[in-house]
Amino acid sequence: MYTIYSIKVVLPNQIEVLNPTKDSTITLVTCTPIRIATHRLIIKAKEKSSL
Repeated sequence: MYTIYSIKVVLPNQIEVLNPTKDSTITLVTCTPIRIATHRLIIKAKEKSSL
């Protein structure tokens, strides 16, 4: 099970959000806003046991 610890909106060229982490982390990346897609919505979550 994972717990979300970060939600942010970034520009498409801000790829540092994909850098490796020390803990088991899931990074969800999607385009935003809907039908325009000028930015990326980044949601990060850690394994619950790691918190």
